[in-house]
Amino acid sequence: MTFQELINNEGVAEWIRTLEHQTLGPIFKPWFAHLEIWHIVSLFMIGGTLLLTNLRLLGVGLTSEPPSVIEKNTRLWLNIGVFGVLASGVLIGFANAEKLYGSPAFTVKMVGLLAAIIFTYVVCLPTARNEGRAGPVARLGAVLAIAIWLAALWVFCTVVGLTPGIYLVIIAAAMMVWAVLKGRARWVYLIGLALLLIAHQIVTHFVVTPETNYDGWVAAAKGFVIAEGIYVLGFAAYHVLGFRNELASGPFTRLVAFSTFLVWVTVAAAGRWIAFAS
Repeated sequence: MTFQELINNEGVAEWIRTLEHQTLGPIFKPWFAHLEIWHIVSLFMIGGTLLLTNLRLLGVGLTSEPPSVIEKNTRLWLNIGVFGVLASGVLIGFANAEKLYGSPAFTVKMVGLLAAIIFTYVVCLPTARNEGRAGPVARLGAVLAIAIWLAALWVFCTVVGLTPGIYLVIIAAAMMVWAVLKGRARWVYLIGLALLLIAHQIVTHFVVTPETNYDGWVAAAKGFVIAEGIYVLGFAAYHVLGFRNELASGPFTRLVAFSTFLVWVTVAAAGRWIAFAS
């Protein structure tokens, strides 16, 4: 689940240790806090620009403008954000090379980042420029990116210490679904989600607690997270599959819009969990 386990080469491990402690690492380590700020601000730039574009592809947000106009107006800031994430990430990596080499959260982040780049530049942006119509290259890119993203999510969901981080992805998905649903569907969704969240808190704080039954508490918490994830995914599918007849975009376009934003959330969540899971 880590690059150290996947590569399993002592020569590479020694080079990683040298990189952090003797060459570039000592140069950038004093600037770690500044690099982290640059990294986080860049992620917010990516999130903001992609949210505008993808909400438009989902049929909400700045609906007075066509998707191509929104993509054009946000493209520069998106590119600056992606460059900032990559550049600051490389410099942070020099300062923490040995830790990252053995971190499963870093594996999730790097695999998710590959999927995010493909989703963004091969699938989402060309689709937006074509007013929501995806070409064959975008469709092939989406299949590849989804497969890579699912691999990252699998690691995120199965490695002990990482699993709580997946809840951030569920929260982001829940907020996107809330934003795109309308009318009665939105109210049904909100009421059902609220009941699940309330039941989650009552059961895990008053019925089964870590002090009285730790294994039962873990099982209950996992069960509620799975139920909440399935619930959000179900309503996302309701929107993607187009049960609302007034939607102009097709199911593929709506799937791309959801996925492109959430894969970047996966990257950001895994990055936060590098510290938490160490």
